[in-house]
Amino acid sequence: MGDLLDGAAFRVAPRRQQQLPRQVQHFLLLPQAESAVRALQSHVLLRLGFLVRLQQAIRQQVDRTSHWRPFRRVRGEKLSPDEHGRGGCPAHRASRTAQRWAEQGQARERELDLDEAIRLYEKAAAADPSSAEWLARLSKALSDSSYLPGTNTARAIEVNRRAIEVAEQAVAADPKSAFGHVACCVSRGRLALYVDNRTKVALARQAQDDVRTALQLEPENDVAHHLLGRWNYEMASVNAMVRTLIQMLYGTALMAGSYREAAACYQTAVRIRPDYLIHRVELGRTYWKLGQVEAAAQELETAVGLDVPDINALLQKKDAMALLAKLRPNKR
Repeated sequence: MGDLLDGAAFRVAPRRQQQLPRQVQHFLLLPQAESAVRALQSHVLLRLGFLVRLQQAIRQQVDRTSHWRPFRRVRGEKLSPDEHGRGGCPAHRASRTAQRWAEQGQARERELDLDEAIRLYEKAAAADPSSAEWLARLSKALSDSSYLPGTNTARAIEVNRRAIEVAEQAVAADPKSAFGHVACCVSRGRLALYVDNRTKVALARQAQDDVRTALQLEPENDVAHHLLGRWNYEMASVNAMVRTLIQMLYGTALMAGSYREAAACYQTAVRIRPDYLIHRVELGRTYWKLGQVEAAAQELETAVGLDVPDINALLQKKDAMALLAKLRPNKR
């Protein structure tokens, strides 16, 4: 046995190399195999690129549609000690919850479902009662509901009075915010359409004070400039004799207005927020009153192509189209 081992050439058999299946080997030997592999690689890369672009598009869409971003942080900003932990402190969680309810309310406004919008804004205001914005949006939705078809005078008075109450709550919640004062001005002006003359005058004076306060607090508030423009436009139609009688009968002096001042206010509103339909409609209407027909038509044409976020904008768009038909009757 030892001699046998001594004379034998002892070799370790090499490890058998693993081989690909015959079908795969055959495929790789084909002339078109290389191009097929490259095509597969390109397909995979294209799919990955599509997913990356889709993610970017979704992120951009969220950024564009999110109107309120009070909690969006600047890169590199650190959390305060109270905000550490999941969801931050209770106040911040409440604010974020209210923001979500309010954004859903805005979506319902766009669909002209004002009853649901009001319900959602009420939930936002209940979640964060210290925010003047949510109360102001609730006030606006209440007042807007008076424009719904079939709303009678009694109902219009009711919702606008409630809108004033909610707007005053917004002022009390944050007196330094323009939101509440703007909401007060809007709802007072709409209530004035349905009440007696003495009440009209009182509301007009209060609305005048509201818009002035709003502009003192926030000089670049586009809606406040719009409301001041509306005041000037309406007062421009009241002659000096009527204004004197108002002061004699009711003891209230109303600010004089003019179409030129109204145009200046609307121009400021458009500069601040050029994509808001109602600003451009009112500016076009005022240009028409001033005899600037071409400028009026241009503003109205721009307005009818803009977004319609609520029932007020929808009604304004209809007014713009009707006025355009008068200014340019031959244009289809």
